[in-house]
Amino acid sequence: MIVAVMSVDRYWALLYPFSYNRHFGYDKWKIYPALVFIFLYTIVVSVLPLFGLVKNVPQYPNSYCMFDWTDDSPSGRVVVYINVVNMFLCLFIIVVVNAIVATYMLRLRRVRPRLSSRDSEIAATSPAGVQECRLEIQMAKLTLVVAVAFFCSWFLFATRILANQIGGWPNKDLDYLGARLMTFNSVINPVLYIIMRKPCRKGCWMIIKSGVHYVTFKMVAAPTMSLAETVAAR
Repeated sequence: MIVAVMSVDRYWALLYPFSYNRHFGYDKWKIYPALVFIFLYTIVVSVLPLFGLVKNVPQYPNSYCMFDWTDDSPSGRVVVYINVVNMFLCLFIIVVVNAIVATYMLRLRRVRPRLSSRDSEIAATSPAGVQECRLEIQMAKLTLVVAVAFFCSWFLFATRILANQIGGWPNKDLDYLGARLMTFNSVINPVLYIIMRKPCRKGCWMIIKSGVHYVTFKMVAAPTMSLAETVAAR
């Protein structure tokens, strides 16, 4: 849910900067009620099994516990559908909003060179202008990659919960695959922010080469630059 909130925040700040600044630029306390509401809502939904509305049971292959996806009691169905709706709603927000943001960033880059004024041409070809264009493309790519990764990680999991609840298409292997993809998202998500930045990729490659150099007892040549020099190099 926090990823969906961050996506909406990014969308609002980029596409409606004046409105965003008017509401949150000078008085950041306005955002706190919304954050408190989201926090309390998440806590309440998470502790529903503690009140006996649904049971937490071992899930195939008995490697983790979660609420019973097949619970057919009225309270159990309510809990399952609340979680399913939360998942699909967050997925929809993340994918749609991030796609809009990425499209906006790409269009902004394409529109800038069409400006006819001499000052705009100078700004676009200056080092600062080139760096700004590079950062815009980088952000557009990162936004799309994060959205796709999040969707691929969570969609199957949410679909399998819904399928088990309505009693159609039972498949334990797909249930397990969905759970593994969902768990894998927490591992791959931070890595995406590294591999999508060229300086960070170069730094990681330099660290790997240094490790291989020492593991092979210096049979493999060591990097010629330090980590700071590698990251700073263009």
